[in-house]
Amino acid sequence: MADIVASIAESDGTASGDLHPVSAEPNAALVPIDSVTAPVAILDPCGRIIRLNGACERATGLSSAEVEGKYLWDIFPPLYEQPAPGFARTERTLTSGEYEGYFKTQRGAPLIIHWSMSLLPTSDAAVRFIIATGVDRTETIRLKKAVLEISEREQQRIGRDLHDRLGEHLAGIAFLTKAHEQVLAARSLPEAAEAARIVRLVNRAIHKTRELARGLVPVLSESRSLTSVLQDRAAEVQDLFNVRCRIECDDSALLSDHPAAIHLYYIAQEAVQNAIKHGKAESIRISLTANESQGSLTILDDGCGMISVQASEGGLGLRIMEYRAGLIGGILRVEPAACRGTLVSCSFPLRRSAVAAEELIP
Repeated sequence: MADIVASIAESDGTASGDLHPVSAEPNAALVPIDSVTAPVAILDPCGRIIRLNGACERATGLSSAEVEGKYLWDIFPPLYEQPAPGFARTERTLTSGEYEGYFKTQRGAPLIIHWSMSLLPTSDAAVRFIIATGVDRTETIRLKKAVLEISEREQQRIGRDLHDRLGEHLAGIAFLTKAHEQVLAARSLPEAAEAARIVRLVNRAIHKTRELARGLVPVLSESRSLTSVLQDRAAEVQDLFNVRCRIECDDSALLSDHPAAIHLYYIAQEAVQNAIKHGKAESIRISLTANESQGSLTILDDGCGMISVQASEGGLGLRIMEYRAGLIGGILRVEPAACRGTLVSCSFPLRRSAVAAEELIP
């Protein structure tokens, strides 16, 4: 891109530090951007489109003449109400940064582009124009969504098998063992006490199996909120792993966005599993808070820290957590806790725009 900027400057008859307004000779000055295979848009300091390169025109089916003078974010609306970090738009100028926008072609096909802004100032620091370089992330998001859906379907299948097949099998064993215990007790045989103990152990196994199944297939509905499901999960963690796990939730954090609640549940579940499996935590705290526009999910543990978590399994779990956070317009952070352990946090907008990446991709 630096070579192209220099070429633009040369074709405009100026040094790179003293660019004239591009609108003066748009065709002569901007020819080099057509050699770029990625979508590129030239903007004025306010973010209005001066020209699209050939790759952008071919991808969208729009011509530069159709969009000239329109704001980039009006043609490519942000996927979420909260733009990406570093994106700053004031009333009169677009200052810097990046964001992810979407576009639907004339055939109805979705196009998701990650835009990065490069400011091109003159020697007096005035911005003459801005180069917005795009990366088409449509297929990447499609593949990630497919992998996530396959993973969730398999997880749900395992959960149903645990509940329906293994659970029923264990229940049958418990019934037969109970009948055998009664026969032994009727004969006043000492083995009756051992049979009763086996019945108790099998019933406990049935209980744990059902808890595992619920963890794999969370049931969120109007009557069961994210907080309620997280509380159930915390109780299961304490029962299954003998790890203290508590939930702190503001009433204002109750979510009506069901897809977002599902993603947040799985983020919390993965963080808790990492804390137990890799961090060897003895205590975990899950917090869900919110203000008027932002929500926050945090998972804090007292384990051995984040190094072992990142080193395991190539960090696949962390990448899936980041992807889930991105689907709801959130930002995931994993960092060492103040004293010991790991702090996982996901901040997310409570009011999303009408379109999200997962909703766009069929």
